[in-house]
Amino acid sequence: MHDSSLVISENTLLDGVIDMRGALVLNNQIVNTAGSAQGDGPIDFSKGRLIFTKGADGTTAVTLPALSEAKVGEVVIIYNQDNAVLEVFPASGDKIQPAADDAAISVAAYSGLILFKLNDAAWAGFEPAKIGA
Repeated sequence: MHDSSLVISENTLLDGVIDMRGALVLNNQIVNTAGSAQGDGPIDFSKGRLIFTKGADGTTAVTLPALSEAKVGEVVIIYNQDNAVLEVFPASGDKIQPAADDAAISVAAYSGLILFKLNDAAWAGFEPAKIGA
């Protein structure tokens, strides 16, 4: 069996159809939730855009980096691994639609949040349906 990989740099443009026959693996990280305020549980995009959170208890939070650190259309996926609600805050002065500026979005237990940078003022996204047992 042949093991190969393609590493795409930050400024590579892929145009046309991409025929992928292997796995898509995203850089990921575990972020421990902390406190219950904006700024607590900071997420560092340099460590990956697939975020697994740990320690949610219904009040604890994670905080996204500033919108200025992302390009329009960039995606972040947050998965709450705990049996409690997780609060996700934007950075100070930013917003996650449809919430107000600086307000958190609640993510259900064992569920996720998929966000993309909509513009310089807001993240937008959706919460996919939780997988049933």
